[in-house]
Amino acid sequence: MSAYDVVRLFVVLVVVLGVIYGVLYLMKRFLYEPRGRTAKLKMETLGMIAVAPKKYVAAVRVRDKVLVVGVSEQSITLLDKLEDVPEELLREDAKSERPNFLDYMKQSLGGK
Repeated sequence: MSAYDVVRLFVVLVVVLGVIYGVLYLMKRFLYEPRGRTAKLKMETLGMIAVAPKKYVAAVRVRDKVLVVGVSEQSITLLDKLEDVPEELLREDAKSERPNFLDYMKQSLGGK
């Protein structure tokens, strides 16, 4: 193997690596979209309460439904679906003296 063959081998290697890098760059640039922009389903976390270490109860709005879920390290469990949640509890611009979501959840589940 001559010096010319070694130089030619490295030139081809550099060109192939450059093409691979260019294709990956273009794929990332034009095909990849961050999670926030691709969400076709309107989903929003309304609130989250810690009930134990690394265990939470969360209220999540998905389109027009409010789901109450239990979240732990190993799983997410649906606890309840709330259908008739007043819109003033869901608005972000509502005044601070409004009842909070936890109070509404307690009331709707029969607690006081």
